Amino acid sequence: MSTPPAGPQPSVDELTAGIQRVLAGTYRGRDPAGLALATVDGEGLVVDVRLAPTVARYGTRAVEDAIRQAVTAAQRSIVDAFEALTAGPRPEPPSMLDNVPPAGEEPS
Repeated sequence: MSTPPAGPQPSVDELTAGIQRVLAGTYRGRDPAGLALATVDGEGLVVDVRLAPTVARYGTRAVEDAIRQAVTAAQRSIVDAFEALTAGPRPEPPSMLDNVPPAGEEPS
């Protein structure tokens, strides 16, 4: 059985405005080693990538991985922004078994 959401839920107009804000924003992410800083737009497309001055000390594969991780972190920020629009407990989806009678009982 699903539980009702706690607290007031945003209206459709509030959600629409929030979605527009998220899509209009830019988001940054950095790889764990601090080699790359990526900026993406609200749709997750890469707008800019900045590399640390020490990047020449690393091999091609390490730089590729750093850029990929930075872009992924920036895109994750978009997901976080969308999740914040509907923050709070979400109801559990109904189970397919909710309407199945226990074994041995006839369906009504």
